Amino acid sequence: MRPLAPHPVLASRLAAPWLALLALSLPASARADTPPPSARPPLDRAGVLDRQALITAVLAENPSVEAARQAVRAAKARPAQEHALDDPMLGYTIAPASIATDAVRFGQTITVSQKLPWPGKRRLAAAAARFEADVALADYDALRLSLSVLASTLFDRYFYVERALAVNQAQQALLTALVDTAHARYVAGSGSRDDTLQARLALIHERHKAVMLRAERRLVVAKVNELLHRAPDTALPDAPEHLSVPILVTSSTATLTEAARRARPELKGAAAQVRAMQERHENARRARFPDFTVRGTYDSMWAMKRHQWMVGVSLNLPLQIGANRARIEEAAAERARAAADALATADRVANEVKEARVRFREAHHIAHLFAAELVPLAKERVAVARAGYEASQQDFDTVIDAARELEETELGLYRAVADVNIARAALDGALGASPMAATDAAAFESESESQSESVSVSASDPDPDPGSALAPAPNTSPRQEMNR
Repeated sequence: MRPLAPHPVLASRLAAPWLALLALSLPASARADTPPPSARPPLDRAGVLDRQALITAVLAENPSVEAARQAVRAAKARPAQEHALDDPMLGYTIAPASIATDAVRFGQTITVSQKLPWPGKRRLAAAAARFEADVALADYDALRLSLSVLASTLFDRYFYVERALAVNQAQQALLTALVDTAHARYVAGSGSRDDTLQARLALIHERHKAVMLRAERRLVVAKVNELLHRAPDTALPDAPEHLSVPILVTSSTATLTEAARRARPELKGAAAQVRAMQERHENARRARFPDFTVRGTYDSMWAMKRHQWMVGVSLNLPLQIGANRARIEEAAAERARAAADALATADRVANEVKEARVRFREAHHIAHLFAAELVPLAKERVAVARAGYEASQQDFDTVIDAARELEETELGLYRAVADVNIARAALDGALGASPMAATDAAAFESESESQSESVSVSASDPDPDPGSALAPAPNTSPRQEMNR
């Protein structure tokens, strides 16, 4: 059984640098020790793991968030430093030979000086630092977004593995009943010993699948706990028994791409980086102009008091023409690189939106196909095969094959429901939005004709009823009906 994998768009987005949350993060001093469980955000709603609660807790507890918040804090402190003047300099000089003699007056010199950069240099440096702070803030928002999407994806994986375990338990119950039926027929002389052995073999395989599923569950729980900054084996609340299928997005790719360009923090950060490099380039051009130093001096060694007080100015001579040209060239290259990166980021965002939209619509169609057609047919086949076997009209291989097909179809339904939620979270992330809440209960009875019609999706109908919801009925499973 394949484990549920994160969406490729999500995976590519997770490859970007992690930076993020400002409002929900705690101060560094408050995070020196792990907070007690009672002080942590709740993960559940009415005892069941809740998607939005999990996302909120991850953003509040993940250590990367605090690191990113401090990076933003540091970046916002730089503009004031760049705009400030250097500290004034105080110099004091004495003539040692004049200390212990009355032949000459005591000789001392006191100098106060202040460096004044060429007009505009400090302003440009501060402006560049402000834009770089905007870059840090955009990276912070991007981390918040990626963590939200990752937490939502893990929520869906947790839902799937929990439902897969439930399906496995039901399959084991069905096979146990078939073992009893086959054995009873063998004892009565109307069945073969091979039927009993075949059913027992299938039951052992299901037990092996259960071991694999429990291992997968432990891995998902450990990953969630990693995001929550908790011990890997910390227990999570129960997964919901059913998920809603999110509303189908019918907007065009162009409309969604335009929305992403306005909302994606990576694009805002790229634009801020371009502005920062423009300011750095302009400041590099001003390095050709000298900086000034003004000073005032008192020198007691002048005989005339009017000569003892002096003021002056000095400046550096920017004669290193080659170095200045290289500095300007470097800044121009950095500006061009930032502009090219911004274009590449825009292209990547547009492609992510397109891919996420296609994958979401595909997943939406698959979920409807499983719920409206495949699961009801697989359930009916098991019922017919079992009734035929008990009436000696079907061989046992047909019953086992039908039971296996029902298991795979039910797992396919749960996987499709999880996949469509993962795909929607990836689409939300591509649009720069936090993943939607799709955990509200919505019972779905696969054999209900009216509901089957409401969720059916034709291959020629790309825009089905957007309000339909898919989820197995909370109190009834196909195997439970079969076992009755």
